[in-house]
Amino acid sequence: MESSQVINHLVRTSGVAVHEATAFVEAVHEIVEEMVTDDVSVIAPPLIIGRFGCPVLDRMFMRLEDPRWVLPESLDVSPQELAGILRLPVDVLEAYPVVGRFGLLAKVLDRLSVSDEDAEKYLQLLDTWLGTYAEGSGRDFEVLPTGSREAFRGWLLDRFDLLGRFGYPARLADLDTDRLDGRAHSFEDGRRPDLVARITDDGDVVKRGDWLVVSYKATAVGHNAHDELAGHVDWLRAELGPRLNNAEVHGLLIADGASLLLERALRERGFGYLSLSALGYRHWVRSHTRVAVIGDPDATAIAYPATIRLGSLSPVAG
Repeated sequence: MESSQVINHLVRTSGVAVHEATAFVEAVHEIVEEMVTDDVSVIAPPLIIGRFGCPVLDRMFMRLEDPRWVLPESLDVSPQELAGILRLPVDVLEAYPVVGRFGLLAKVLDRLSVSDEDAEKYLQLLDTWLGTYAEGSGRDFEVLPTGSREAFRGWLLDRFDLLGRFGYPARLADLDTDRLDGRAHSFEDGRRPDLVARITDDGDVVKRGDWLVVSYKATAVGHNAHDELAGHVDWLRAELGPRLNNAEVHGLLIADGASLLLERALRERGFGYLSLSALGYRHWVRSHTRVAVIGDPDATAIAYPATIRLGSLSPVAG
């Protein structure tokens, strides 16, 4: 995940043991991955990662063009305070969250179960690690893939009730009860939804007896993922016809990050979205394998969020 040069640099600079430096860089890299694939921008200069076109990042760069304005030491403040700093509406900050230097530190301390008395040492480690991304270093943050869709499918099917924690209490549709196999249903045109489920309890946007079409991806995805899910929802609604009675057909997309255009499209159709990070899958993958994980893109896949350099509005591939 991190080169031996980076780990040795942390050892020399901070005076920690190799195993401490290794554990730290593994934890902080994983945490940053989880943040940006959960559509949270990381603003901890010189490391800035986010989706190009994010209004919070755009405003930050615009403000930096003013020589009288200096980026605060950390942007880990309340949405109300950050809205004042960046001169943005509070609802924009809530829709496009960010995490800064101290937010990353808090997550590292929690992930590694570090006591408060060692917080200063880990802040030094964090600042040293962040410094390796300085302009001219030639170093960009790499978001590692999570593997294949089939691997995620097996993981999700073993934990399908997990969706209930996110407002979608559901069970897979079955032939005996629902006259439809939720694991392997095919529409008349030959297309197959990933999963079809029935809602088992009332929620904020669903009610008991509703239908749920689940589409899942093991990559970051763009607008094509919305079109695919919308097609499956519409087909199922037409196929069920009178059998729906008063039930609704909902759509839920699960992916490893979403473009801004996709987010807007999902909201317009009332579809749900969950990231692999929010579900805990990214952490599970990193905790259960030490071998290289190969990505599994399809026509909906897009690049992961990129490193963005201060002084430039152009993202750097990473």
